Amino acid sequence: GGNQDEDDDDDLGMRRKEVANVPAPVLTAEENNRRWTTPSSVVGQEEWYQNGKRLFVSKCAGCHAAGATTTYKRATLFRDDLERNGYLDTEKMMRLLKYGAKRPKLAGMPGFAVDCSRVVEYTKCGVTQPLTDASLKDVADFVYSRANENWSGR
Repeated sequence: GGNQDEDDDDDLGMRRKEVANVPAPVLTAEENNRRWTTPSSVVGQEEWYQNGKRLFVSKCAGCHAAGATTTYKRATLFRDDLERNGYLDTEKMMRLLKYGAKRPKLAGMPGFAVDCSRVVEYTKCGVTQPLTDASLKDVADFVYSRANENWSGR
């Protein structure tokens, strides 16, 4: 048999850490609405907002600075585009964050879920350290919150 440590190495010889998924919290419609529509000046210190913001800055802002999208101008994170493209549907948004984009124009959008490479081609998965569903829900809520403020202010 092989050395178990070798089995856990990736192609670059770097040690991969297995991440257990943490499910997204099940929130009431009222709580989702509160997170998405309350000004960031009010919710900005809440844990979900801080976590979503930190993850957005580190994983998303390279392509989505201030709500823009560098690769496809009609797929911004502004509310009108989110609505037109069907991403105000939280299930659709979570699928996008978890497994990346399927549409050719959005093909550069990677997935970030723990099980991403088990669900889609591994080249569609964007990180060596995946994010839990709970963390991805925080990112989605942060995006919705900022979109409702037209990405203005902090």
